[in-house]
Amino acid sequence: MLALALTIVILASVTLQLQPLRHVNPEQLQWRPPAGLDMLTLYGVVFKSIASFELEEALGDISLINEASIPENLRYVASRVNSLLENTIRSLNETKTYIDIAWGYFNRSSFNEARAWLGRAEGSLREASISYTTLRDVARQISTLGIPAGRFIEELAGVEDAIKRLEEEIEALRLALDEARQVIETRVTLRVNATRVNVGDWIEVRGRLVDARGAPLDGRIITVHIGSTAYNVVTGGEGFYSVTSRVTEYRRYVSVYAEFTPAGGDRVIYAYSKSDAITLEVFYITPRLEVTLSKHEALPLDNVTLTVSSEPPTCLKVESLLVNRTLCLDRYSVASLNFTIDPGLAEGVYDVRVNVIPAGLIGPAGESVQLKVYRLNPALNVKAPGYFIAGMSGSVRVDVEVDSRIGLCVEGLTCLYGVGSSLNFKVGAPITYARDSVKLVVVVEPLDPRFRDSTLVLEARVYNPLAMVTLLALAVTVIAIPSIAILGSLKPRGYPRGAPPVGEAVGAPGRFEGSREELQSLLEELSHLTGRLYGVSLRASDTFREYMSRLSTAPRGLVEVLREAFMLLERALYGKPEGARALLDRVFMLLRKVIGMLRGALG
Repeated sequence: MLALALTIVILASVTLQLQPLRHVNPEQLQWRPPAGLDMLTLYGVVFKSIASFELEEALGDISLINEASIPENLRYVASRVNSLLENTIRSLNETKTYIDIAWGYFNRSSFNEARAWLGRAEGSLREASISYTTLRDVARQISTLGIPAGRFIEELAGVEDAIKRLEEEIEALRLALDEARQVIETRVTLRVNATRVNVGDWIEVRGRLVDARGAPLDGRIITVHIGSTAYNVVTGGEGFYSVTSRVTEYRRYVSVYAEFTPAGGDRVIYAYSKSDAITLEVFYITPRLEVTLSKHEALPLDNVTLTVSSEPPTCLKVESLLVNRTLCLDRYSVASLNFTIDPGLAEGVYDVRVNVIPAGLIGPAGESVQLKVYRLNPALNVKAPGYFIAGMSGSVRVDVEVDSRIGLCVEGLTCLYGVGSSLNFKVGAPITYARDSVKLVVVVEPLDPRFRDSTLVLEARVYNPLAMVTLLALAVTVIAIPSIAILGSLKPRGYPRGAPPVGEAVGAPGRFEGSREELQSLLEELSHLTGRLYGVSLRASDTFREYMSRLSTAPRGLVEVLREAFMLLERALYGKPEGARALLDRVFMLLRKVIGMLRGALG
């Protein structure tokens, strides 16, 4: 009864250990507010960014503060403070942007535009000041969050400094604009000798720069824009200028205009001016293209033909991940281009773009076609046993349509590899494997690039004889317990002289139960001795046959005795229960014999 009680206690303890930890309801946890000084530190980072006008970074820091965990009854105060601070930062950012734009126009003598942007800057700065003033009033309530209100208001001084600096910039710009009120307006005229031109034609642009009274301004730089090209020319006597240029842009309409931007001392004397724009109508030939492929789906290493026609004939650029080539059509308006699909190209749909190379009156044009690159699924057949017996290996056969690199992985145990189209793998689970199933993963990488990689996952059951023997021993123990009291009064038989000390009388239940520990002890000593003598130890993942195959350097007589012992052990473990005890006794005798031989060899 004691054995049964111990068994129940052990099973109960294992069950208790496997129970998951008790779940804690978050609603039952006591809320702890963020430390007030930590919050003040976060706000201090924001104020520092504002003072250095890193306003985008300050907005990012505010978003981090918004993520702080605040209780419901205090959330209004925090939300109000953060909202006012965020509005202040945005208004400051707008003010700074408007001031920079206004100075840009001022430097170009575009004073009216500069004044308009100055007005926008003044408006956004007023909004920033209102938000800041409200923020100072609300900040007195921030102590409810554990933040010292006095320290917080002191940190706010950085925001006030930023507002004052922007006020100074606005005042400086206003004074500069007041001084520029007396500048003299200017006017730029422009004319072109032709407004309907072909690509490649030369055009002449002429004009004049004068002040508001019509007085010519010589020695000034005029910028003439012809499409996307700009030319700087200097006005000569009487303020005239001229530019001669070739039309090179393949656009139907090209804009031409001129502008005068005062430089140096002229910025406070003369105003910026820009001429009216003249539009050129540009003529060129747009070739008519036709592009076809010999196939729209292809495998790696397939040959594909691209056929291109152009009217009129011209030079073409073929661009794609599949092929890159230049074709020039001379007298004939049709050309063909053969290319092979790269074996390393990934599956997918690829564009093949054909563009005209503009030259002279031949303008740009383009057409594209699509080609799908795909691969085949190799025919794969895997023959594997539906179950494995721990400690014994089984055969897995993999047949593939084409030669391939084939890998077979027994999940968590081992991986085997080979090359070919039909391979046999010997795999199994070690005698120590405790799970009731195992996954077999077959990975196929065809050597032929026309086929795609394949993966197949199988699952097989695993039967562990040692676990079965343990359960059987436990059952025998429980059944035999009531008879122990009766058998205890009987005197056990003695053993013949020289018999191995194997424990109790043959057939006693305790003898069978203890056989696993005895077997383990003998195997450990055997592994130790063969490791010392032949460098071969019994690994946990070895089957008995694998262990024997590595003992090729051991004496033949010893190997034969050991082979007989392992064969009898397999019969005892996997055969019928009847006679198992006698087989195990024979195994133990043979193992002791081998161990004695090994000890003798060690001297």
